[in-house]
Amino acid sequence: MAKDIRDLRNFTSAPNSSLQQIIELNKTLFPYVFKKQIIDMDSLEFVKVVREIVLNSTVSGIHKTLLHPPGRSPAKDLIAISNWFLNLSEEDKEMMLRVIKMASRDTAFSFLCMLDGVIAIEGPDKGDLKLYYEKRGKKVLINDQSKINLHELI
Repeated sequence: MAKDIRDLRNFTSAPNSSLQQIIELNKTLFPYVFKKQIIDMDSLEFVKVVREIVLNSTVSGIHKTLLHPPGRSPAKDLIAISNWFLNLSEEDKEMMLRVIKMASRDTAFSFLCMLDGVIAIEGPDKGDLKLYYEKRGKKVLINDQSKINLHELI
């Protein structure tokens, strides 16, 4: 992100206040990325990261996009969807956000099922999909089915 901010500063006339807003927005959308603490990764921590980055950030990002389509000239279909959303009743807006949350959760659930080998990604002679996390010489199998299935943690 630092490179992106530097490029915006060097190649646009964006004021510093706008760049600060971009940084703060990224901190809001992706809080997990900005934490300074060192975390030992395991299955539970991995699913917590998926929940924070994939689910929560996706839902809040889509909601913000619906409220204010980004860019100087957003795509016409995005503007149409935003206008449709803004014209909904408050009750219907809340219902739409629930649908977005449901779709995001189901997407993450299906992906974790694939990592667990519950959803086949190949024919009958299937291999094992293994997800490892390595740090400081330590290697941890994240999707170890002998311990717990990731999709059960979401």
